[in-house]
Amino acid sequence: MRKMFGWLLVFVFLAGLAGTGFAQVEEKKAELEKIKQYIITLDQKIIKARADKQINKIAELKELKRRELARAKELRQEIARLEKAEVRPRAAKRMGPKAKRGGFQVGAGYGGGAAILGAGYTIPTARLDLLIDAGYGLGNEYSVLSANISGVIPLGANYVGIGLGMANYSEKVKDIPGLSGEIDKGSRFGAGLFFGRCFGPLRAQLGYNSALGLTAGLNYKF
Repeated sequence: MRKMFGWLLVFVFLAGLAGTGFAQVEEKKAELEKIKQYIITLDQKIIKARADKQINKIAELKELKRRELARAKELRQEIARLEKAEVRPRAAKRMGPKAKRGGFQVGAGYGGGAAILGAGYTIPTARLDLLIDAGYGLGNEYSVLSANISGVIPLGANYVGIGLGMANYSEKVKDIPGLSGEIDKGSRFGAGLFFGRCFGPLRAQLGYNSALGLTAGLNYKF
């Protein structure tokens, strides 16, 4: 349970990281708008202080305005930098052509010590894709049924994903690569991390899942 909770925390961190840039831009834009309104207020106070011939007050207000103008300039530069960073980096483009993100996929692979056939569906979002998949595998005198829900971060032609899932073993098994001891018959919940690369409609990936052990797969996306 502790391991699953740890993986869940990592998943939440990655999902939050994907939207951090956008949130920072909106936060800085809001701060910039407040500064603009404050500068207008300072100008009005300066006009009033001049009318009242408050020399010291005028100097104090001008200094405040100078600081706010400097901060506004910094914010504009930071906003421009963050908005530019949201554009896909050139390094990611060099990784290969942009891969199709949404749609159905079928594949074959390895997990839970068994050869697995599976299918899934990807729902693309702005920065983090949602993958729902299931598979059926045959091992040495046992079978395993798996189902997972994962968050996938596209990185050009590459991708990284992390998710939660379940594996159901038909018999008690042991010697599963990546898992220690015996695995009881029945359902086992876990979390997984995987890395992959797209070759046109094909996707090759490797990973680890605390319910299936070491995993590998080759998927075809329609």
